[in-house]
Amino acid sequence: MRKREVLTLKPRADTPVMAAPWHAWRRAQQSNSSGSGERMSAAERHPYEEIAHELLSAIERGEFTAGDRLPSEKELQVRHDASRDTVRRALRVLIDRGVATPRRKVGVFVRGYDRQVIEAGLVNPDEANAHLEVATVHPPDRVAAFAPGAGSMIRRRRRPASALIDSYFLRELVSRIPELGEPDPLPEADVTLMKQAGIKLDETRTRVLGRMPTSAEAELLDLPPGTPVLEQTTPLMQTDGRVIAVRIALFAGDRNELEFDLRV
Repeated sequence: MRKREVLTLKPRADTPVMAAPWHAWRRAQQSNSSGSGERMSAAERHPYEEIAHELLSAIERGEFTAGDRLPSEKELQVRHDASRDTVRRALRVLIDRGVATPRRKVGVFVRGYDRQVIEAGLVNPDEANAHLEVATVHPPDRVAAFAPGAGSMIRRRRRPASALIDSYFLRELVSRIPELGEPDPLPEADVTLMKQAGIKLDETRTRVLGRMPTSAEAELLDLPPGTPVLEQTTPLMQTDGRVIAVRIALFAGDRNELEFDLRV
């Protein structure tokens, strides 16, 4: 019998938005500022923190839902008798935490999430519908850890505003399957080409972690501030235990869910 499990990144549009991270962050701020770990009262908060707290609480209560426009800077200035800079700092807290998103000349809106489900097995990218880059590179540490001392060639497939999928192939593999080093879309999935070349692949284990993106990754995936990514690392191993390739798939956390098949 097989059981499915879905791994997602929070927040979702139908659940309280960022409540736990906000309170955890506030406790850290309180501890750092007071040294005693005692709860900070409203009077001790900076005005921008109080405004941010009020907005977050309203979102958690459901007074604002995904897609709703938050009060304007002018409205918040009047309501809280605050300066424009103070109000902007408060809204920036929500934006940086991934709770809200700004729209130029329109306002700040509660952030919503529309995700596609991706099977978290061995990802075989559709190169015909992706931006493709091929280069010989020095493998990063997380790749070199599987095959120490081995040079590699990378095929990067970028799905616009969705995912980056990098496959690092050992040079000896590229010499057996020259198509892997060509800048054109592969005629078959790379795993299929390996099998056709007589390479026997063994069972493998994939690793998934959530993290914040680098600046380059955020730009390539067009990620709003405060958006994490899911990184899936999968070594391709022969039956003799030798790793001949490593695939690293990076998914935008606000647009994707990873779905696993589990054996029980």
